[in-house]
Amino acid sequence: MSQEEKEIFNFNVNSVDFNNYMKNMMLGLKKYILKEDMAKAKLHRQRYQRLTLLHYTLKYTLFGLATIPIYKTLARLCLRKRK
Repeated sequence: MSQEEKEIFNFNVNSVDFNNYMKNMMLGLKKYILKEDMAKAKLHRQRYQRLTLLHYTLKYTLFGLATIPIYKTLARLCLRKRK
């Protein structure tokens, strides 16, 4: 392949912006393969963000509630050994 053809067909893979490529690919998949209405994309993104917030809130709340009895048990054991 000549140098001119390499420049025309963007032969250098390092020059590809993969973040932009993936974003365009995902939008194309949603629009043409999954036949989603792109007018509702903003609503879907907001719903996803709310669900993500709910997920992490529940996750860390339950983790915190589960660690309280463990902490209390360990604290009692440490206090018994001191006496």
